[in-house]
Amino acid sequence: MNPIALPNNGLTNANQRVAEARERIERQRDCIQKLRAGRHDTNDAEAVFRIMRRTLETFERRRRQIEDDLVRTAKRRNPVRVVYSDRLFVWEPGGEA
Repeated sequence: MNPIALPNNGLTNANQRVAEARERIERQRDCIQKLRAGRHDTNDAEAVFRIMRRTLETFERRRRQIEDDLVRTAKRRNPVRVVYSDRLFVWEPGGEA
């Protein structure tokens, strides 16, 4: 039987937040490099960068919680084999629990 991808807006939203946060962090890193190149103070920009990193870590932790919740819910409804494929949650009906 073919694996069935589970649609999940919570997981989709979490993935989107993580991707966007990573993009913002890269832009902030570029900004810091430009400030350094121009011999400007980077203290404030680096403080913001650290906050952005902690925020990304929080987003990633939440995404893992959502994935874990999906696994638990799927196992309660129907014992299945759960597969993670590049952050895509998949279940194979009739698999081993």
